[in-house]
Amino acid sequence: AIERREEELAAYLEQKAEPLRKLGVEVHTIVQFGNPAERIVSYARSPEIDLIAMATHGRTGLRTVIFGSVAGRVLYSGVRPVLLVRPGKMDDEAKVLWPTEATHGEATTQ
Repeated sequence: AIERREEELAAYLEQKAEPLRKLGVEVHTIVQFGNPAERIVSYARSPEIDLIAMATHGRTGLRTVIFGSVAGRVLYSGVRPVLLVRPGKMDDEAKVLWPTEATHGEATTQ
């Protein structure tokens, strides 16, 4: 059952990566199980990784303060630059989070 789920997830990620590859972007996909933030940060320590791109739900408030967020923990780890994208309509104005000082978690949107 776990192997089947891993294959399904790998196929899903490959499907999502294909349009980026067609644009000339080098994309690596991998399926791992465990604590998401820890697994992402651990994998991102590999020398061949230049950037972590991930979607974020953009939650704010008490829930995020108490539970944290995967994107936040990855961003604040400082292991690699992180591109956070909020899923939404393609015609919405793009917002990109640019870390300005990873050690303090400061960032700006443009």
